Amino acid sequence: MGQTIIAKLRACNGRMKMWQLAAAGAAGCGFLYLLFVVTVHIPLQRAADGYRREAEQARSEINDVVNFHNAHLDQKSFRKEMDERKERVFRALPETMGQASFLLELERLARQSQLQLKQIKPGALVQHEGWQSLTIHIRVQGSYFALLKFMRELQAGERLASVRELGVKVENDQLSTDLALNIYAVPEK
Repeated sequence: MGQTIIAKLRACNGRMKMWQLAAAGAAGCGFLYLLFVVTVHIPLQRAADGYRREAEQARSEINDVVNFHNAHLDQKSFRKEMDERKERVFRALPETMGQASFLLELERLARQSQLQLKQIKPGALVQHEGWQSLTIHIRVQGSYFALLKFMRELQAGERLASVRELGVKVENDQLSTDLALNIYAVPEK
C-alpha cells in the first residue's frame, strides 16, 4: 500500500512539488490532531474536572449530613442514603491506591473495547497534602471507534481517572495511542 502511494506521489510530481505534498500532509495531520483534541481530549478533560468537583462536593455534603445526623435522631432512610453517597465517593477516591485492581480494570476495558493493550507502565506514587496520585502510562492500539469506546468507558467507571497526556499516531491503519492516566487516593488521616 505504501509503495502505491509513493508511486502516485511521483506521478503527481510534475503537477505538484514535493514540498507542496509535504505541506498538504502536514496540514492533514494537523487537522486530524485538532479534530481529536476537540472531539475527545477536551471533553474528557472537562469531564475529569467535573468529576473532581463532584467528588469534592460529595465530601462536603457528607460532612454536612454527618453533622446533621449527629444533631438529630437516627433516621434509617437518611442513614442508608448517606452510606450510599459515602460509598460512591470512596469508590471514586479510595483510601488506598488499589493499583492492581485499576490495572485489571484497564485490561478489561481494553478487551471490551476491542483494543490491544500493548504496554502498561505505572509510575511512582506521589504524595500531596491530604491525597496521593499515581500516573500510569499505557499504550493501546486499535480503531478510532474502539479508542473512543475505551475512553468513554474509562470516564464512566467508578474510579476517578484523569488523562494527563495523550499521543496518537497511525501504525498499519490502526491508531497507536499513548496515554498518561492519573488515579487518586485519599488516605485516612
